[in-house]
Amino acid sequence: MVNSFFLDLLAPCHCLLCGQRTHRPLPLCSGCESELLENHLCCLHCALPLATDGVLCPVCQLNPPSYHHACCPWQYRSPVSDFQQRFKFSRDFSMLPLLVHLMQPAVSRDIQRHGIPDVLIPVPVHWWRKLQRGFNQSELLARELVRHPALKSVQLKVADNWCRKVRATSPQLGLGQEQRLTNLNGSFRCRLTLTGMDLAIVDDVMTTGATVECLSEALMNAGAERVRVWCVARTPAGLGAKP
Repeated sequence: MVNSFFLDLLAPCHCLLCGQRTHRPLPLCSGCESELLENHLCCLHCALPLATDGVLCPVCQLNPPSYHHACCPWQYRSPVSDFQQRFKFSRDFSMLPLLVHLMQPAVSRDIQRHGIPDVLIPVPVHWWRKLQRGFNQSELLARELVRHPALKSVQLKVADNWCRKVRATSPQLGLGQEQRLTNLNGSFRCRLTLTGMDLAIVDDVMTTGATVECLSEALMNAGAERVRVWCVARTPAGLGAKP
């Protein structure tokens, strides 16, 4: 606490939204954070934002995903979407602790309700995409998440090489769910047998759910008993994927 106090004096953080000092090592003040659009009312299975809580969306009623449930505490709207895009596309790594801060309380609640997953699986990116971008945002999120003070005692483990993306797919931007599933079909492969394991997929944003569905199928085919999904945000129905 003393270190944080002196750090705030020497290099104070200012809120990206209101410009005021945040008095914490994050570029978002508690007041502005309280005004972000949470994803409380959502599908019990895929976390799609809905008008009511405690129900399944029409897609999950007709064709439930292979994963057990998704935990996406925020809606992918500005300014949360702006934070994520700054991190992912502008290499603004100061956004990483903020995104993990926004993600952690929901992850802690999920662990309390459903237990500790055996391993976190960051969504893999193809080697060429990682070479172009310089990093895998899902892997960085997962590794920062396990270091969060509120989760250190849980001792979560990250496996960034158990699965890989074996095929460079076309950009998902502008594609619907069925087109995304077709585009991603067979693109993930597991290197190990995962018999009986409880796994948590980690990603930054869940748009249609096609990516986590294809990865979940690969994990289940490798023997996983249960797969859950942890993302920072979920895109509401009718909103296209951001660039």
